[in-house]
Amino acid sequence: SAKGNKFNIRKAMKQDYKIWILLAVFLFLGVFNICHHEMWRDEIQAWLIAKNSIHISDVFENLRYDGHPALWHLLLFFVTRFDVSPFAMQILHLSIAVFTVFVFLKHSPFSLLHKSLFIFGYFPFYEYAVISRSYILGMLFVFLFCAYYRHLPKKIILLSIFLFLLCQTHIFGLIIALCLAPVMLVSAFDRKKINTLTTEIKTKIIVGLFIIGSGIFLGLIQMIPPADSGF
Repeated sequence: SAKGNKFNIRKAMKQDYKIWILLAVFLFLGVFNICHHEMWRDEIQAWLIAKNSIHISDVFENLRYDGHPALWHLLLFFVTRFDVSPFAMQILHLSIAVFTVFVFLKHSPFSLLHKSLFIFGYFPFYEYAVISRSYILGMLFVFLFCAYYRHLPKKIILLSIFLFLLCQTHIFGLIIALCLAPVMLVSAFDRKKINTLTTEIKTKIIVGLFIIGSGIFLGLIQMIPPADSGF
């Protein structure tokens, strides 16, 4: 048994070593890419909304014609308090992308080959890493949800927070959250019969429902365009 445990520890360390190498390569190439990327109009639009907002409330006011929730713009708002260069947005975005890839490499059940092929594919490597938009936040919260899903029902509040934040990323994030929420709740009830659930778990489920419902509501009201909008 001790020999088997040593083998498993050695195997895990070897796997982690390869993961860090992949992550370092992803980061190095990502920096190279953002240094040679001419930013698109919608990237600069988000940056200008954040930079030209004096208060946090101004972010929501300036964003109301865009049709997007404000999470990405709020992150940019805080960044622009320290640096007004759009390159700071690219650094923030790439940092989130690297962390997202780390979550995938660390927790996904796929082989190292399949993980490598995925993270260096078009969407994770370019669309969601180089182009600075809110999509990477949606990808991050989906991966975090998947990583902690096996801990149901114990982590139901944490999973609900991930879904709440997912609703604040994009309309697609809100749609995915609407799909994941009932799956999570059915799984929570399925692992233990309803009449055997402890009071603590029942309370967590109720709190989780409130968190998810609040996220859906807040995401929707931010995406409803004004009456004089062109949409």
